[in-house]
Amino acid sequence: MLERKRGGMILLLVFLSACSTLFVSREGYKDEMLLRRRVEACWRAKLNKNWTVVYKFMCQNYKKHVSKDRFIASANLNLTGFRIQKVRLFPEEKRAKVLVSFDIEVMGFAFKGARISEDWVWEKGNWFVCPSPEGFRSLFEPKRKGK
Repeated sequence: MLERKRGGMILLLVFLSACSTLFVSREGYKDEMLLRRRVEACWRAKLNKNWTVVYKFMCQNYKKHVSKDRFIASANLNLTGFRIQKVRLFPEEKRAKVLVSFDIEVMGFAFKGARISEDWVWEKGNWFVCPSPEGFRSLFEPKRKGK
C-alpha cells in the first residue's frame, strides 16, 4: 500500500513538472526561481536514485551522445544531500551556471561538501542541465584514442 502511494506521488510530481512547462512565460530563461526549481527537482531525483527522471533533465546535445540506457547503466552516485550554492544567469545566451554542493558516500566513506559547477541551457521552453558526455565516461572505461 505504501509503495502504491509512493508511486502515485512520484507520478503526480512528474505530471506537475511537465504541466508547469505549459505555463512558463516566453522569457522564462530570465527567471532564476524557475531555474532553481528545475535544479532542485533534478538533484532530488538524483538523491532518490530516479535515473529515468534525471535523464529527462539532460539537454538535447547530451542525449544525442548518451542513450538513456547507457546513462542509467552508469548511474552509480550515492548522494546523501545537496544544496544549491549559487546561480548565475546569462539571459542573453539563454544559459546559466549553477554551483551545487553535495554529500556522497563512496565505499562506506562519507564525503561532505563536494562541489560541482553545472551548465544549464534554455531549450524547448525550459531549463536543462548540459554535462559533457565525456564527463560521465566511466573511470574504468579506456580513453578513446585521440582524446
